[in-house]
Amino acid sequence: MAFEYAGIDLTADPYYCSLMSASLAGSLRRSVQPKGVTPGAAIGAGTAGEANIQIEFAIQRSVRADVLAALDALKYLLDYELAQPLKLDPWPDRFWNVVPVDVLNSELIGMGDTGETIPMGWLAPSPFAMRNTLTTIPTSIIAASPHTLNITHPTYLAVGTWRAEPIYIIHATTVTGLVKLENVTAGTSLTLTSTLTNGDYLKIDVAARQVSRSADGITYTPVIGYTAETFPYLLPRVTNSIRVTNVAGTLDVTFNERHKV
Repeated sequence: MAFEYAGIDLTADPYYCSLMSASLAGSLRRSVQPKGVTPGAAIGAGTAGEANIQIEFAIQRSVRADVLAALDALKYLLDYELAQPLKLDPWPDRFWNVVPVDVLNSELIGMGDTGETIPMGWLAPSPFAMRNTLTTIPTSIIAASPHTLNITHPTYLAVGTWRAEPIYIIHATTVTGLVKLENVTAGTSLTLTSTLTNGDYLKIDVAARQVSRSADGITYTPVIGYTAETFPYLLPRVTNSIRVTNVAGTLDVTFNERHKV
């Protein structure tokens, strides 16, 4: 069974882990103010919460010394301060960003033969799993204002069960006013309160709750001046109409569909 953490196959050398079972449970809490956002400013899409994942695995080595060596390698790998992607075979199409909540030690390994089951817990700060595949919408040409891009269902947004948090990038060839991006379907929008310059790139990262601009499309700096009640997320399993106002140029949209636990 597949078992990956931080992009590394834990079934391979030097870990030799075999996933025996996996279960998960999630909890949702009411919306909270994202870190770094002042009261009354823009809030994010969705709800705070967490997911708890419990697994059992075995280290497939025939000599106890080799089992302990594999366990040491695993402990070293798990020493991340930030959440890392976890993929488990029962759900091969998605991953969770998790941190381990159990400390592995040699006492978990009995004195007998190898193959003993070892329990382990993981905590996902968000109760949503991400699809493995990044969805990229073909570049939309903004010829006139307002411009509408329909992200059509079922071509897109066909499998997720929760709001997707996209990255929008507008390359502004001609700016005619304060740029506004809205999801008409969801009733959400974001408006700049400072003017872009012709040729600028505007990035709206819904997951990060961040708006930034760039002169070259490579190096971005945060934009302070914008207003939004809620960042313009995408609704699952329906067509989402995205409207852009006061700018001509191009619009690119990328996202991972999400699954609620």
